[in-house]
Amino acid sequence: MLEHKENCSIAIVAPDMQQATRAADEAAFSPHEGKWMAEERNHDIRELVILARHLEIAHHVPGRIRLKILPSGFGRVQGVDIEALVLGIPGILGLRINLAARSVIIEYNEALLPFELWQKLGQIRQQPERAEEVTGCLRALLAG
Repeated sequence: MLEHKENCSIAIVAPDMQQATRAADEAAFSPHEGKWMAEERNHDIRELVILARHLEIAHHVPGRIRLKILPSGFGRVQGVDIEALVLGIPGILGLRINLAARSVIIEYNEALLPFELWQKLGQIRQQPERAEEVTGCLRALLAG
């Protein structure tokens, strides 16, 4: 099943029923953990959007993007677990980080993370007003 949310063109594939049932059970039995997980996701989204201000798209084809970390982001990247931050996003298929080259390569499922969303993420540095739009799209994606 495909859905479009908040003008983001996000296609969401219907989740596996067993996985959905397990998630519902966990939410029913651990409401505090569910709230914590939501807060953690919001923190991760904010961190990713802030980090995007210090990234530049070096190359992008559907399903694969290479980002360069700008000098302004050196301090920001230190202390951030980029791998955990990025791999926590549904639709990420792979990640390679080369700090010496200041490069991050992300392979993704375009059905879940459309090309346009990555383009908008890459425009945040020049167009800070895009941050709110991208934040909303990522929240909608993570909310499932």
